[in-house]
Amino acid sequence: MVEQFNCRPQLPPYLKNNHWEEIELTIKQWSQIVAWSWLVDYTVFTEDKQKSSEMRLKRFFTQTLKNQAQYNAAAKAYGDPHAMAMAEKESKILKKLIEGAENIEGLTLSDVFEELTGTQCICKSHPDFMELFRFEVILGYVGSIREDEEEKARYVATLAYTEPPRFSPASVTEGELMSWMRDNSENHLPPPFIPLATT
Repeated sequence: MVEQFNCRPQLPPYLKNNHWEEIELTIKQWSQIVAWSWLVDYTVFTEDKQKSSEMRLKRFFTQTLKNQAQYNAAAKAYGDPHAMAMAEKESKILKKLIEGAENIEGLTLSDVFEELTGTQCICKSHPDFMELFRFEVILGYVGSIREDEEEKARYVATLAYTEPPRFSPASVTEGELMSWMRDNSENHLPPPFIPLATT
């Protein structure tokens, strides 16, 4: 089940006052990676070996997101110790993927992002900022950031992810996704129906 939009202000004051530009960049880049993941047969690379690696990376990335969301939900809803351990394991894998430390045949998510947009991924341009976070996934459209009560990191970034909507002019078209994936303008808000990383 997809969580409803939650529009309450959720950004910790320190981040809002000191890292607003990085937050905007994170929102944009996350939504661009989500758009890439939704276009199942699309690859940014054209050489067969790289295309094959990119497809494997995309499948691994989306499966990691789904696994983390599922275990995270079970851990929070039921306090299931196995789900808690698996949610933490998947969270660590996700962080490595986001930071470019996890690769498939030498290809990283940041490599894909840079090829896609022609710009540097925030994990490379602002590594100290990214170190402030650990990651969780929710099935929904709007993520959040909160202070980490478990003190595993300074903040927990809850990343929104969901299955793609049915592509149509009433939701989002494949053309809009393609255009947004490659966008390197100052605009940080994606078209409707593409999840926002954080608010």
